[in-house]
Amino acid sequence: MTVRRGGLRNTPLGMSGSGNVFADLGFEDPANELTKANVVVEVDEVIKKRGLTYAGAARIMRMPLKDLTKLSGGQTETYTIERLKELRGRLPR
Repeated sequence: MTVRRGGLRNTPLGMSGSGNVFADLGFEDPANELTKANVVVEVDEVIKKRGLTYAGAARIMRMPLKDLTKLSGGQTETYTIERLKELRGRLPR
């Protein structure tokens, strides 16, 4: 028998998530948070793929290094999805 609790399901094999960790944790707007997280992951992937340092990437993105460091650490509260996509777009693909 499967029992649902929020986004989590209790199954005979243990807990199963919804596919959105932010929903499972009870965030107010989980779809928005997941989109932000995915954009930040894309930024990190481009930085690694291009062999950029965070300082170099911050210059290209025209943002303070400390802000890029915070973003890479998951601190997206002060950013909209549109702003994150704009910053991502400044990086060479």
